[in-house]
Amino acid sequence: MLFYVYFFYTFAEKYTMKKTILNLLCIVGLLNEASAQIAKNNLLLSATGNVSSSKSDYNSVSEKSSAVSYSLSSHYLLSNHLALGIWVNGSQFKSLSNSQTNTFGISCRYFLNIGKRWNFYSGLGLGYHVGKFDKFYSITGTTEADIKGFVENVQVGLLFKLGKRWNIDVNSTLASFEQNTLTIKSGSESTKTSSAFRFAPDGLLSGTRVGICFVFGKMTEPSTDEPIKE
Repeated sequence: MLFYVYFFYTFAEKYTMKKTILNLLCIVGLLNEASAQIAKNNLLLSATGNVSSSKSDYNSVSEKSSAVSYSLSSHYLLSNHLALGIWVNGSQFKSLSNSQTNTFGISCRYFLNIGKRWNFYSGLGLGYHVGKFDKFYSITGTTEADIKGFVENVQVGLLFKLGKRWNIDVNSTLASFEQNTLTIKSGSESTKTSSAFRFAPDGLLSGTRVGICFVFGKMTEPSTDEPIKE
């Protein structure tokens, strides 16, 4: 465990918020000896979020921006490792051009138990999103715009066990492919379609969401497949 403390402290040295969170995880780990792991027929309910802000200077003009995002998901384990589920994401970005987007979809995740307290997972998601810009900058000036389309993404995450059923959930979107339709509301409406592949669209670290995951159903010990009696 001392290795984990040193590793996370060094890795997150330049990211104050993430460093604080990861250090808290390690401290809790030192005090917690829970060993029950997720297993087949478990239902996982997760709620995660992220808040970030930045400031930039361009041509002597200072610009501040802020972003808030959340994710709610429910996954059912078909086996000890494979799960299917549904999810809802929401994000709001405030700057010179403000935007708001909501996404809902389905996903498949693969879970891998690591020791007594860790569960690494990766997943593929397919969703549909809708959003709007209240200040969209076009050739004709500032106007409103709507956006909608499909998104496929690859997500990675880590569950850290706080107790028998409670976990801290840390996840990030590794890559995404989007197919969008943008409707610009300037006099007569105009529509544009586009598609794009993006690696770490929200930032691999800056876009990391942190939250809580609760597990329903019987769980197992890492060393055996015997269910733990309630």
